[in-house]
This record gives sequence, C-alpha cells and structure tokens, in this order.
Amino acid sequence: MFIHVHWWLLLTTLAWCFRTQAQQIERPGFGLQVGDHAPAFTLKDQNNQEVSLEALLKKGPVAVVFYRSAGWCMFCKFELKHLQNNLKEFEAAGGQVVGVSYDAIPVLKRFADSQHITLPLLSDEGSKTIDAYSVRDQSRTGAPGCAGHAAFVVDQKGIIRARFLDAIYQEQPGIGLLVKALKDARSPEAKS
Repeated sequence: MFIHVHWWLLLTTLAWCFRTQAQQIERPGFGLQVGDHAPAFTLKDQNNQEVSLEALLKKGPVAVVFYRSAGWCMFCKFELKHLQNNLKEFEAAGGQVVGVSYDAIPVLKRFADSQHITLPLLSDEGSKTIDAYSVRDQSRTGAPGCAGHAAFVVDQKGIIRARFLDAIYQEQPGIGLLVKALKDARSPEAKS
C-alpha cells in the first residue's frame, strides 16, 4: 500500500510540474530569443565559487539551464541528475552546462552532495539573472523569484543560438537536442 501511495505522489508531482511548465511556455514574452545577446552573470555555485558566463565562454559554448528548485521541485531534481549523467556528452560536443535557480547555496550544496552532482549549480537568490533572461515563473503555483524551466545555448560571442522552453531533459531526445545545439554553437558559421 505504501509503495502505491509513493508512486501516486511521484506521478502527481511530475504531472503538476509538466502542467506548470506548459502554462509558462504559452505565456508571451517568456524567455529571450535566439539571436539576442545573453546577459552576463557572475554567480556562486554549490561550492561557493564564483562562476561567470564570460569565463565559461572562453572554453566554449554554454548551455544555461534554468530550473525551479533543487530543494522542492521533483522534476528539477530528475532533470539535474539526468544532465549530470550526460555530462560527458556535453563535454564531447565542446560545450558546458550550468544550472541556475533561486536556491541558496546551502540548498544547492546539500542536493549536489547527496546526488553526486558536479556540474555547476548557480545560486541566483535575488533572481537578477532569472529576470535578465526573462524566465521568472509568474504562475500562482511557483515560489516568488523562482525560474521556469528553460535552457539557452550561448555561443562564444555571447549570442543565444538555441532556446528550449519545452524540452524535457530526463528523456534522451532532450539531451540530444541540447548536445546538437552545443555542437552547432561551436561552428564559426553559426547564423546570427
């Protein structure tokens, strides 16, 4: 009986996250556009180290993945674990992945340590970066300041080359799309 209740709660939570995500995608003005200049940021990661977009871009294109919370959003936890599990694919594509949420550093540290997450989980407690990328969750169900689910691939010139507002990263096709976008962003003939 307990196992059935556990699965029911898990499925209900995932359905709620998917419904909320779909509501955000339909909202006009959610997320920057392909071709926009990516706003610069310097945020602290789960290890209290500063990470800047500028420094990351010196190494190659970057997938900036916004998520609601590593503390309370089940979908986000699955998404982050799946991104971590596919980190070698992103690196083989010549790119990097960072996660951004409004979570405080201790929340990110606790989650990263418990799940063996090594990709940078960046703390945007004031939601300035979330707002700069226009991905603040405005639904009634979201916590104040949290981001909606979105990912942007930024090339080394700081231009957004791809955006994903509805890709589900716990499924392999979503990972494939992100890997392809990182490879495409490395190409010097990437369209402006």
